[in-house]
Formats: sequence, C-alpha cells, structure tokens
Amino acid sequence: MEELTLILNASEKRLQFLLLQDNQLLYAEESEPQKNGSDCLLPHIKNACGELGFLPSQIKKIASCTGPGNFMGIRITATIAAALSRANGGLQAGFGYMQALANNFYAEEGKILHIATAGTRDLVHSQCFRQTNGKAEPITELTLISH
Repeated sequence: MEELTLILNASEKRLQFLLLQDNQLLYAEESEPQKNGSDCLLPHIKNACGELGFLPSQIKKIASCTGPGNFMGIRITATIAAALSRANGGLQAGFGYMQALANNFYAEEGKILHIATAGTRDLVHSQCFRQTNGKAEPITELTLISH
C-alpha cells in the first residue's frame, strides 16, 4: 500500500494542507476557516484523498505547524494530526512556522533573513536566521515586538 504524507498549517488566518507521496506534491488546498475556527478540514482531506485515488488510512506521516500564530488553528491541526497518526499507525511531527518561512526565501550563504509575522494585540512575531549550507538557521530567539 502506497503511503501519503500530510502537512497541516493554520498558524495564520487560513487553513492549508498538502498531500505528498515520495516528496512529490500531489495536492494542495487553502481555505478561510469559519468564524469559530472549526472549518471542515477532515472532509476536505478525505475528498482530496478520494480525488487522488487514495484512502485517508494511507496517510502515514503527518506534520503540523507548531506556531507561532493563531492558537485555535494550531490546536485544531495538532489534534487532527494526532488523531490521524493514532488511527493510521503513522508518524507525527511538528514544525516551526518561522523556520518554514525562512527556508522558503532565497538568501546567499551567510546572509541574514529577518522574518516577521502578525501577532495579536498589535504585536509582531520576529526572528532572524542566517543562511548556512543551504538552510536558514536561527540566530535569534523568537520575540514579540510592538509595531
């Protein structure tokens, strides 16, 4: 049985998920959550699996964003990741949002990237990374600053 990898992110005001197989992107979807934050993410994942000819039980690796960001969104995706991992006998991992963003920007070796995202109550999440051996490595701790 072929295995799928599911990646979940809801650290900002949108829900995102990706389905991959052997590191190849098969499906990506982004939606705006409902007011209470409990968008029907599981049916969306089930429908995506159906479109691809897979069963949700074939999802064996699940990664969810650990933040910083929207507490409710992070909690929902972590719960879904844990439930699918237990149900499917799969692996579960978390990833940091700032690190993921930093690794999506091109920077020359040794250059510094400053990542900033919206926080709550007029605050901004901020962290600096240095490009080292093709990866963005954190050089400062995650901080909240006034904007």
